[in-house]
Amino acid sequence: MALVLKIFSPLVKVLRLADGEKIPSLGFIYGEILVAKNSIKEATDQIERNYEPIIKIIDEKMKGRLDTPLHIAAYFLNPFYFYKNTGIYDMEVMQAFISCVETFYYGDFDKQNEVVNQEVQQYRNKSGYFGMPLAQKGCEKNDGKFDPGPVGSTTQASRVRALYDDDFESEEEDGGDMEFEDDEDPVFRDNGFMVSEFDLDKRGYGVDV
Repeated sequence: MALVLKIFSPLVKVLRLADGEKIPSLGFIYGEILVAKNSIKEATDQIERNYEPIIKIIDEKMKGRLDTPLHIAAYFLNPFYFYKNTGIYDMEVMQAFISCVETFYYGDFDKQNEVVNQEVQQYRNKSGYFGMPLAQKGCEKNDGKFDPGPVGSTTQASRVRALYDDDFESEEEDGGDMEFEDDEDPVFRDNGFMVSEFDLDKRGYGVDV
């Protein structure tokens, strides 16, 4: 029984986050799934034959739902994870991030280059606003009392919401067995340079990396 609790507790935490209302979940879902996987591995003493079937089920359930380029990019742009994980610059994460940039700034190659090669470096090096003491303090913990303000109060917020809703269309059409509340990403909204010129009407957002 103790082992079962150790395995399922991290998964319950992820589900409560996805279906909860305390904080906007988009920027945290993918990161907490990674945390849950590591917790499961530790609970099974890192024995591959014990944790591999569980991890496989998790990957199958989240595929195309919770591991879209938007979810991964939100994880990448969440300072709570970014500045704690030195290995965040892996191929999968960067491909997802670039995919989102290409969609957000479709056809604007100058802007894509600016975001990927300049603004991300500022983010990585904590330059400008990212280096302010208040910003650095805010990266230290996940604040469950965070209030993002009225949802959908700006065009920018509604565009993020529309993009997020589109990620779940396939699940709704298939009558999927998992349902999650829509929510917007505070990191995307706060870092306005990433979302200020969304033009979703020009191109549909796909979930393939």
